[in-house]
Amino acid sequence: MTSLHFYVTSMSIAFLFIASYEVFLLEWRVNKVKSGEVNDLMPISIEKNYQTTFKLAGLGIAFLSFALLSGFYITDIVTTEIQLKALYTLISWLIYFAILIGMKFFNLRTKYAVRGLVFTLIFILIAYLGNSFIFSTIA
Repeated sequence: MTSLHFYVTSMSIAFLFIASYEVFLLEWRVNKVKSGEVNDLMPISIEKNYQTTFKLAGLGIAFLSFALLSGFYITDIVTTEIQLKALYTLISWLIYFAILIGMKFFNLRTKYAVRGLVFTLIFILIAYLGNSFIFSTIA
């Protein structure tokens, strides 16, 4: 069960990195179009790329949900480190979920979705990298 937890956690982080990277590239393309540089455009429209990117984000939230569930299942000792990791992961899951619901049903503007993906990435990195760093320096 532990290996499954590590797998789904890694997949959620990978999908979040891919979605964030794609959003940064799309924002760069939008800025190029706004400045009048249309020579190097890709054959796929920017809107279609955004839809694909947020489908990747949907896969990311599915894997992050499985990671949270499997993390609660395999943890029998609740320590401060696990509580902080679960808190930051839950915060990132809530932001992630709010972005996807906002984009799907409430026509959330893309710039807010981009900011939300960046915050989600920061909270995931704090949960998995920063948390271990903090506790290794304290001990």
